[in-house]
Amino acid sequence: MPPPAIRTGRLDVYLLGRLAGRLDYASRGNEMSFAYDPAYASDPSAPPLSFSLPVRAEPYGTERTTGFFANLLPPDVVRRKLGPILHLSRHNVFGFLEALGADCAGAVSLRRPDEPALGDPEERLLELDEAEAAAILGQDPETKAFGAIRSIPLPVAEPDVLLEAVGDLVKTAASWRERLGQS
Repeated sequence: MPPPAIRTGRLDVYLLGRLAGRLDYASRGNEMSFAYDPAYASDPSAPPLSFSLPVRAEPYGTERTTGFFANLLPPDVVRRKLGPILHLSRHNVFGFLEALGADCAGAVSLRRPDEPALGDPEERLLELDEAEAAAILGQDPETKAFGAIRSIPLPVAEPDVLLEAVGDLVKTAASWRERLGQS
């Protein structure tokens, strides 16, 4: 029987919407490496992704790379539930980064090289009125029971919709703003 095929992958890593570097993966040995983009590394004002990954020209090996990027993912209890939906083992760090990395908590996001960068998050916000939000969330707007949402199945059918699945609690990415003079 022939040896299993080696799966490889690459993700572009963005910090605050700016290309910071590239994450490479090879299934043999479950190896991951991260290298800062040369233009980013040559900018003396470019902040590091983390104190554990200071900006430098040389790539980082599996241990440091996995240590940082695995912590961008949802906790294990969430990965156990998402894994079957996304057809991933809960231990497949690169697979989860590939599936969910565009919407990590915090300032770091990951995208496949063939996908456009998301740009400024403020430019991607869509303001919804109460009825539009209720329709998306499957709630009756009269009940104002947004806190009672139990689940929204993944993957989302809308190609440009990203749901944050990071953190200890089940949550949905939404905010509520009161307008002056309106309730």
